[in-house]
Amino acid sequence: MPNYEISDVIDTAVGDDLHNIANCMTTDVTKSVEDLSVMKAVRSTMETTDVSFRNYTSAFIPSSQSVDSGIYELPPIELLQEPAFQDDTAISQEMLERSSRLLESVLADFGIKGEIIHVRSGSVVTMYEFEPAAGVKSSRVIGLSDDIARSMSAMSARVAVIPGRNVIGIELPNAVRENCLFA
Repeated sequence: MPNYEISDVIDTAVGDDLHNIANCMTTDVTKSVEDLSVMKAVRSTMETTDVSFRNYTSAFIPSSQSVDSGIYELPPIELLQEPAFQDDTAISQEMLERSSRLLESVLADFGIKGEIIHVRSGSVVTMYEFEPAAGVKSSRVIGLSDDIARSMSAMSARVAVIPGRNVIGIELPNAVRENCLFA
């Protein structure tokens, strides 16, 4: 078995580590120089290339000049399908009144007094106009949006003050969404 001195082992280990570090640094510097040269080439190409869309014209997009001069012809309306109206998805007035009374009772459970003065049913959401009693802060009602949604068995509830009016709007999603059609 050969006899090694501790100083030889340390010198060899340190020498190997220094050699590895030097190789890594050389590789990193070479890679950085290559990346820098690529970036410079891309930058010079971008500076010389005009990429503005102001001069862009297409055969598919008529310019305002061609529309004004009568060259472009609008497609016929017959290309659109007739909408299929479904009356069974509309919410009845009785259902709207029942849900507004339920919403009033939910708000009363949280200590919010007031009444629903108007209900607007849309194709996707129904908006309830809530007029709070005197002394009720709107921030208390707005802060209850998650609780309102949970109590009304809805996915979400949007609650906000309606500007210019003394009411708070509460939007709840409809159980059945209607399609919004182009008519």
